[in-house]
Amino acid sequence: MAANPTEILSSVRSLPRLIEILSAIRSLSPKFVIDIESSGKTWEDHLFLIGYTYNTRDGRIIKGFIAYNPLSETEMRMLKEGMLDWIDLWMRKGWEMRCYNEFWHNPQKRDLLPTLENLLFQSENVVNDEFEFAARFNRVLKDAETHWGGNLQIITNTTAYDTCWVHNLLVKHHFQPLDTTRTGRHTWSYDSDSALIGAVGITPHTTDWNKYNTFRDHIITKLPGDDIAHDHNPENDAHHIFDRWQRFELFQSMITVNLLDVLVCSEDKFEEKLAVHMDEYVKRIHLLRQ
Repeated sequence: MAANPTEILSSVRSLPRLIEILSAIRSLSPKFVIDIESSGKTWEDHLFLIGYTYNTRDGRIIKGFIAYNPLSETEMRMLKEGMLDWIDLWMRKGWEMRCYNEFWHNPQKRDLLPTLENLLFQSENVVNDEFEFAARFNRVLKDAETHWGGNLQIITNTTAYDTCWVHNLLVKHHFQPLDTTRTGRHTWSYDSDSALIGAVGITPHTTDWNKYNTFRDHIITKLPGDDIAHDHNPENDAHHIFDRWQRFELFQSMITVNLLDVLVCSEDKFEEKLAVHMDEYVKRIHLLRQ
């Protein structure tokens, strides 16, 4: 019978000092998390919001968002006065109806249009010019890089989507692309969900999210973190992704520390410690694949 996830973590949780040290080490790596919201994924669609969270070398976490409102004053007035519905506006703009029906206004799941209205119409972080939208985000990236000597690691939970939108926005307005720093040096980017799914052992040919949820809920959420809500406000969602990535790095470190213990032991203890380490590792992976 497979061990309970809590039992697997008991040896680690009984070593709070180890967790404290590993967390401190991981906080020293530059992380810049992005989360976006758009009207869809076609060339006719529009990028509304960019949320971000990044850490500084002195341990601070900085977060925020920038919004771009493409609507005219007449369209905004008509929406506010009920003379125009969002669905009519969506169709008039030629935006993707699949995204509207599945994400923004899905009666069976959620209605995010009030959130969109609040962020676009009432926020102090809204611009009405796409160039200014790109310029502001470019300044955020530049500010983040100054804390790390020009280095950043870009992290999203859907790299094939979020980074594409932001990359195209920057390039369109002649700023350095997202895959480089503001000084033109190449940078790394990571997909947080892919990393977690890989740790669970899910192959690219399956979409068994139950395995992913087991790993997330029983492993990642038991490690120290901030428990930020994922509510489709991009500022909160970016912080949520940042928090989960910090926990995932801690999980990786726990495995690495066990392995280092094997590598530095005396020769006569090597086989014994290696067997213990591999047994523990296999138990974790076996549990997560159930």
